[in-house]
Amino acid sequence: MARYGFTSQTGTHLPASASTTVTVTLAADAFITQATKATVAAYEFLPNMDTLYDYAAYYETLEIGIPYARIITKAGTNASAGSYPVTLNDTGDVFIFDGSSLSIWTGDRLSPGTTITGPLFSSSPVTILPSNFGNTSITANVIQPIPLDLSSMVITGNLTYEDSAPYAYTVTITDSTITGTISNAGTAEVKVIKAGTSPFFTAGARVSVVAIATLRTSNNLALSTYVTRVAGGATDFGWVVQNTARTLEVRAGDTFAVYAVAYGYQRTLYYPTASNLDSFTTSLIPETNVDTTLNTTNRNYIATQITTALVGQELAVSVGADLRAYSPADVLNGLHYYTVVYGELPAQVSIIAGSTAGFTIITGGILITSPVFYAKVNDLITTTTDVGVLIPLYFQVAASVYVASPSYTPVKKNSSGIILQTAPWTQQTAVISETDKTSIRNGLATESNVNVVKTNTNLIPGLF
Repeated sequence: MARYGFTSQTGTHLPASASTTVTVTLAADAFITQATKATVAAYEFLPNMDTLYDYAAYYETLEIGIPYARIITKAGTNASAGSYPVTLNDTGDVFIFDGSSLSIWTGDRLSPGTTITGPLFSSSPVTILPSNFGNTSITANVIQPIPLDLSSMVITGNLTYEDSAPYAYTVTITDSTITGTISNAGTAEVKVIKAGTSPFFTAGARVSVVAIATLRTSNNLALSTYVTRVAGGATDFGWVVQNTARTLEVRAGDTFAVYAVAYGYQRTLYYPTASNLDSFTTSLIPETNVDTTLNTTNRNYIATQITTALVGQELAVSVGADLRAYSPADVLNGLHYYTVVYGELPAQVSIIAGSTAGFTIITGGILITSPVFYAKVNDLITTTTDVGVLIPLYFQVAASVYVASPSYTPVKKNSSGIILQTAPWTQQTAVISETDKTSIRNGLATESNVNVVKTNTNLIPGLF
């Protein structure tokens, strides 16, 4: 015997040997949230656990439902379907039970209720058909026939797809927990992107799980980056120029080496990991020795006259034109811009070496801190004028370089024997006036008597 708002009772009455009437007292159902039966009967979909429980109670009073015990019961905080398989749908009738399985129209969610606050439980699979389904807790193995996005889900069990399309799928699961394995029983490959607070899920057959990490700074600089994966399968992801939001697919256990530079900022090398996606955000130190407000036409031209190439174990920085007409500040700006826009090879070398050391921009010139780097005239220049080829920068060499390589020279001849001339002033006099700098540049020795860079007995380099 069933009546809406009350718990049903079953029993046996024998009118042939007992009274022809019987009085049955039904106990109120304390878990009903909608007291009006007509309101429940008019439900078009069941968006939360309370409406599901109420409709199951109403269904039990119908001619098609009374032969069965209550299909959805309250078990602790759960809405329990017992051993019935359940299909969550966003079309069709609101509640269909065929005696062995249940299909309900939930729309895009089956949210916690106020009376039933826990998950939907079944010892059989729960199938989710709607797209963009979310905000639901399920204690059961879950089936999605087609891989679709999920959000704010708690699945205590496995998630299984059943798709054999001739193409791969990519789905996003956001702010969710799945305690079991995600796999595909079909033949299609499925990439699952874990987003928000979702952990890295356990991947089963024909499923991969990745996170999307963004290489960025907190002030959204346009970063030029070179990236390799150093743990989790070595992979070279290469060079991307001036991007505020370069993204990487990250797998559990991955570690990356990232070289990053931005115009007006110093280079950095850092190692973000999959275990901390915040580690893909970095900060850069401003490059105070470069004036980024200078003429951009000059900057761009100078940057195009600089090239780099590996020569054995050394990195040759080549100059392709005489730059004596430009101020040291312009040349430093162009050199810095080169590292930002065209600096793929120096970036790759830094990744391999595990350090951005090698050269640093200083006032009026360059500090060389590694014997790996040297400067030269581009090999494409085979003849020169009587004024030679000059880069109006001061080259300072750290003492540690000569300790490591006593024969080191910061400037070498090119393949035609042409030497790159550099500014002769010392670091202390690098702040001399622009007029004096012009005089020095114009008065530098010509190619005929400047052919080599030598060092004195104290290992101090000079032009001879």
